[in-house]
Amino acid sequence: MTAGGFAFDASKSFDGNFDVFLAELESIDKGLATILRANADLLAEVVHNGERDSNARVTFNAEIAKALDGLVAPATSDA
Repeated sequence: MTAGGFAFDASKSFDGNFDVFLAELESIDKGLATILRANADLLAEVVHNGERDSNARVTFNAEIAKALDGLVAPATSDA
């Protein structure tokens, strides 16, 4: 599977592929790569022992949303 310059390598672990993905993402959007790297531990919990964890996904999504909201500061008015 390929997305941009990233190609999923089935012979690598999740962590190995994730590191390559983040390196590629940094060349496109450093801020987003930083957010994902900071929340990698939460992402890893979304699938645990082959089972999807809905609560972990909700937690991960909430942290990502909070971080993205922090990047978009409201415009201030000097009026």
